[in-house]
Amino acid sequence: MAILLSFLLTLPAYAQNQVSGTVNGKDGTPLEGATITVKNKKIYTVSDRTGKFVIAANSDDVLVITTVGYNPFEIKVG
Repeated sequence: MAILLSFLLTLPAYAQNQVSGTVNGKDGTPLEGATITVKNKKIYTVSDRTGKFVIAANSDDVLVITTVGYNPFEIKVG
């Protein structure tokens, strides 16, 4: 099963930014409790009941989204 992710990068590139987004299932349903991690760093957050999240990440970081019942999904921030 695929995870769909929409996100918005805020603030200038090359700096630690607040990245916000929404994690949805293949059918578009928001996924509560998905773990969003910055790959190779100890930075993570969990999506809320509407699938929304905010995480600190650089423009060259990769986010890894994991949740029960879905394969892990990776997406480059910038």
